[in-house]
Amino acid sequence: MKALDTFQTYKLSLQINDALIGHAALAFHTPIYTFNRKHFSIINGLEIIEPYRRK
Repeated sequence: MKALDTFQTYKLSLQINDALIGHAALAFHTPIYTFNRKHFSIINGLEIIEPYRRK
């Protein structure tokens, strides 16, 4: 399972739920909307979109 591999590699900076969510989005070819770019940028090929600009 790719999510588990990613988690084991980056477990100090990525929680298992973020790995599962990110890889699910990849599997369904869906971008992820989040302000947490730092965690999800670890997952190669994942399109990350900020929901709106913060002030």
